[in-house]
Amino acid sequence: GLADKKNELAKINKTIEKAEIKMLGVEVSPNYKRVFEDDLTKCGRFYGGAFQTMKSEYRDSILINGEFTNELDFKTCHPRILASMHDVILDPKHDFYAIPELLKKGLTRDFIKSLIFPILVCDSRANAIKAIANKIKSFKMHSSIVEEIIDEFEKHNHMLVPYFYNKNLYQDLQNKDSTIAEIILLYFATQDIPVLPYHDSFRIQDKYMEELAQIMLSAWTEVLGYPENCIIN
Repeated sequence: GLADKKNELAKINKTIEKAEIKMLGVEVSPNYKRVFEDDLTKCGRFYGGAFQTMKSEYRDSILINGEFTNELDFKTCHPRILASMHDVILDPKHDFYAIPELLKKGLTRDFIKSLIFPILVCDSRANAIKAIANKIKSFKMHSSIVEEIIDEFEKHNHMLVPYFYNKNLYQDLQNKDSTIAEIILLYFATQDIPVLPYHDSFRIQDKYMEELAQIMLSAWTEVLGYPENCIIN
């Protein structure tokens, strides 16, 4: 299947290459590659180099063929994919990272969000504690608070605790989100409509926003089997 993946990627890049894309008034030429691990069922995300890693606030300046653009993303993508992989239907209002007890202690939602990676992919709770102890230093908090942080994280997200601490999980999650992205990008490439991916978010000309939302939901459902855990911002 490697040749197919290369041909699909070439089609996506050709569609983007043909468009005039400007950021902050400067013409740019994004070119994407995909990075798999071991085989085509692990990872596979699209990477656009320096263009993709520029500050997110610059994205609103992006023009495609002289037209304004906008962006849609999958909310809390990996936790919701994980839930869908195990047939756990989530409350649409559930926010994995807005944990009241941790916010009271002065931790930010963005910091709490950064905990999801070590908690998901460290091979044990003990190793997750070590990883988070290094992160907590930036808040000038003692490492002894880390177990309490993880306790609160697990309590708040109890429905997913059985699937935490799996060192290979990131490969499956990234493969799911990249397969969803592949479906979205190929759909629009077939119509010569360029889409700029940022892993779980997609920037497109304003006039295609409604269609993008429909295809995002359809791609999620195709990959994960049902739409219930899909929330698009």
